[in-house]
Amino acid sequence: MHGGDQARRRERNDSVPGEQGYYRAPAGFDRAFLGGLEPRELLANLSGSTRKTLASPDMRRQIGVKRESSEVSQKKRARRILG
Repeated sequence: MHGGDQARRRERNDSVPGEQGYYRAPAGFDRAFLGGLEPRELLANLSGSTRKTLASPDMRRQIGVKRESSEVSQKKRARRILG
């Protein structure tokens, strides 16, 4: 994902209270690949703003949420909305 695209998606995500879906893609990548989002080879290809976003405490906290936990929260929220 291009750094500018990621930054715009995050800005849109921040405007939706309680939205967690954005974080699932980087979280999956972080778990699926050796070294996750930390390897120098990966970071060298990202823009400074994307590196800063990925290093932020909020992003690291959100990426750290396990998929199963995220899905449980999403199901509960959907049930509340659907009544």
